[in-house]
Amino acid sequence: MKKLAGPWLLSVTLLLPACTSQDPPAPPAPNAHPDAGGGAGPPVGCDPTALFTPVPWATPTAFSSACTQTQVATYHTCLTIGGDNCASFRADPANASCVACIETDVGAPLHGPIVTSGTGPALQVVQVNWGGCIATRDMDTSAGSCGAKFNVFNDCYVNDCSSCLDANNPAQNGPTVTCTMTAFATGSCAGDKVATACDQEINSDAGVANACGPQILDLVATWCAAGMPVDAGAMEAGGAGGGDAAGIMDAAGD
Repeated sequence: MKKLAGPWLLSVTLLLPACTSQDPPAPPAPNAHPDAGGGAGPPVGCDPTALFTPVPWATPTAFSSACTQTQVATYHTCLTIGGDNCASFRADPANASCVACIETDVGAPLHGPIVTSGTGPALQVVQVNWGGCIATRDMDTSAGSCGAKFNVFNDCYVNDCSSCLDANNPAQNGPTVTCTMTAFATGSCAGDKVATACDQEINSDAGVANACGPQILDLVATWCAAGMPVDAGAMEAGGAGGGDAAGIMDAAGD
């Protein structure tokens, strides 16, 4: 699967049912930390002290039906597999309204499901806005909302530990769990744990997390295609399951 790089890194899919303060989400498509160097030391993207700068929170844009099922599926393919960074999709006038719903610049006052930076060939995805969906479903879009806190939590985990050697299938006491424990205990994610109240609100049987994921495909369809189901087929390598959430259970600590 194509890796999505940027100043901030993101998960291509997300185990939302595992998004507690104890269970950092395990994305199946790891991304290298842009500042990590070669040579000795932790593997690229597996550094619990890596510099982390959160994407500023912005109120989510309104959910809409700007995209068709076909457009959502096509965008998902070019974002996760296609080789042109979705340039062809953006350039097609027929997709203008759909693109305007899906992508918003990081500096915009409102953020949609995919947050970007730059324009044209320099455009980069800097965040998959899971928290924006959670906040909308939760009817609390403030900067102190569970959605806002979840974004920082998830982004910091992905930034620090999502490219550890066993990130797709974390082993007990393996690199991903060790990185996560350190990142949330004393590393660059130490202040970014999700409060227990948000854990329960997001992950209870009636919680909002399942309405937003677990794939980018689901998130974009929920946000920009009136929640229409889209069949991903074989588009997303590794499927929705991604890494083994149980392997990083309790890694972030309390």
